[in-house]
Amino acid sequence: MSIVPPHERSPAEPFLVYDARKQVEGKPGLHALIAGVSAYPKLPSANGLGMVPLSSTSLTAYLMFYWLINASQNGLLEQPLATCRLLLTPSAEERSDSAGRAPGIAALAPPNCSMPLFRAAAEAWRNDAATNKNDSTLFYFAGHGIQITRNNQALLLDSFGDIGPVSLHSVDCSVLRNGMAPSLAHPDIARTQFYFVDACRNLPPANLSLENVRAGDVFQVHASGLDDRRAPIFFASPPDGKAQAVPRVQTLFSIALLRCLAGRAAFPPDRMANGRAANHWYVSTQSIGQGLPMVLDEVNREYGGQQSWTMDGGGNDAVLTHISGTPTVPLQIEVDPERALGSTTVELKMGGAAAALAQFRSNRDSHPFRRDVPAGIYEIGAVVNPKIDGLREADQFTHTVEPLRCRTKVRLS
Repeated sequence: MSIVPPHERSPAEPFLVYDARKQVEGKPGLHALIAGVSAYPKLPSANGLGMVPLSSTSLTAYLMFYWLINASQNGLLEQPLATCRLLLTPSAEERSDSAGRAPGIAALAPPNCSMPLFRAAAEAWRNDAATNKNDSTLFYFAGHGIQITRNNQALLLDSFGDIGPVSLHSVDCSVLRNGMAPSLAHPDIARTQFYFVDACRNLPPANLSLENVRAGDVFQVHASGLDDRRAPIFFASPPDGKAQAVPRVQTLFSIALLRCLAGRAAFPPDRMANGRAANHWYVSTQSIGQGLPMVLDEVNREYGGQQSWTMDGGGNDAVLTHISGTPTVPLQIEVDPERALGSTTVELKMGGAAAALAQFRSNRDSHPFRRDVPAGIYEIGAVVNPKIDGLREADQFTHTVEPLRCRTKVRLS
């Protein structure tokens, strides 16, 4: 593991908490920039924005870092993690809540997410990414946000609420992304880029002028020609929407995203693909786009949330990580019509197996039927006993169970 202890970090880069450039040298690598703000020490109690200090966004950003280093250590990332720059302004509770993981926030001691440090981290991140167009990058921000335009938002750093315009204490999301485009200054910048913005997109109050809500330019955007990046940006909330969280745990968006990355949004091996995706289950920008709505719905039901999301840009599909072995899928089987539930037994067999893997017979209270099963090909059938007038048993059918094909229906006619 290539975690850089606080005492070994350069004073110029106190945010460089992971550095494996020597190990990755000569091969494509992933460069990450992760930021989380919770404490907001300058935020006034009466700010006209309905904003209060947060309790789980720095922990969320830390958990994304934790996932990255573990996925890289286990050889799951499409490209090994080369660098990670981390800035956190956590609450006191978040420092202790992360102590069960090694290293926790307190031991890792990343610097606060201030504007000067964020600018320096972003510049260093871009410089690393500009050396090999086959590299990839990842950006994750968790904290407060304000909508600037329908497709852009200000990411609010820890000095937000201090004197001066918003531009002194925030990052323009579009400038950050556009500044990573190929240009004369950076012709060899990484062409695969992943962006995740886990923040509200509230409209600013009417008493703030457009000048006052102008976000800060984190670095210069150079003139560019052909932008051939694969660079989707996943927003945790739609325009004028809110990002929700479980206090002192995680944001709902990050809970769903990490489940997707763990396999809930995995595509099966693609024999026509290049590289490891030909033989391994994998998670990509397109699979996240397909899986996130379903998984986020589950998270909302689980925590009583109303979190939504949206996505912008993209390009061709880009693989972020692979899955070790065969993913487990939460299969859901629905019986149609519902009046047959009390008399219907649904039988689930692994393709070709003689014995049933599971049998379901229940009432409406536990319907649809649910069972965690390995991804694969299954045979599903149903027996109606006692008989119901007008209904006959369903013919056995074959269903391919995958993370993105985990729901099916048994129809009795």
